[in-house]
Amino acid sequence: MKRLNFFLNRRVKTVMLLVGLIATLFALGTWSSLSAVKATSQSDDRLANQQGIGPPYQIITETLTMTVYLPFVARLPTPTPTPTPNFIFYDDFSNPNSGWITGASEECQFEYDDGVYRITVTEDNGERCVAFNIHIPSTPNGTFSVKIRRTTPDSRQVRYGFYFGAGVNAEEDRWFLEVMPHDVECNGQTRGFFWLSAIDDGELEFFDDICTRDIITEEDQWNELKIVRSGPDIDVYINGNHKEDYREHILLNNGYFDLVVVGVEGITGSQPARVEFDDFLIEP
Repeated sequence: MKRLNFFLNRRVKTVMLLVGLIATLFALGTWSSLSAVKATSQSDDRLANQQGIGPPYQIITETLTMTVYLPFVARLPTPTPTPTPNFIFYDDFSNPNSGWITGASEECQFEYDDGVYRITVTEDNGERCVAFNIHIPSTPNGTFSVKIRRTTPDSRQVRYGFYFGAGVNAEEDRWFLEVMPHDVECNGQTRGFFWLSAIDDGELEFFDDICTRDIITEEDQWNELKIVRSGPDIDVYINGNHKEDYREHILLNNGYFDLVVVGVEGITGSQPARVEFDDFLIEP
């Protein structure tokens, strides 16, 4: 009889312990879920108040699941900081919304196409097509570079390059690095040439044209043009080679940019000339 009572009492105690444990776990799970809902609601209220749209409504549709977690300590590696890009502006023209003008006039067409920016000119005799981008910050000093190529035959001659150090009106104030990417008679040799020119308050000044074999004159071949400017000092690079330096105390505070194509010879509406630009870069 004593042994039977002993087993009955032991079973009652076991059942009571299990009931107590279940009640405790249920209380913990309910408190945990309510705490999570409260924290979410507070975060949403803060965001809503910042946006001025008033408190949000919450709808909870998930099934409550109780999970017991054991503490775990892990040593995570120290993250490597991402280096800050050391440039002021860069465009590889992969985004057709990067800010360059698009559209067409009677003489010029401006468009993005498959990761390049293209200017098409339909008239020669000095017709000039100028593309701008209002998102580029004014940068009087620094390193300015772009890759350019013509994709039409030698018979449709163009000059190309870019304005730098330009004012709000580039027809009145700007520097212009301009390249002839065709084989022409130049100081007794057949090759390409470049020149630097400036307009200061409407007054045009040309500097000597310089013949160089560093200019690639074949169709579909890229030329990289680069200017390094520090105050009055301007250095010209063609395909990585230093070609000339200038010292001119004009347009020191201007810093806007444009991409330019000039129609020279053999160009008509039915036989236009096309020039493509890539990797436009401004560095401090």
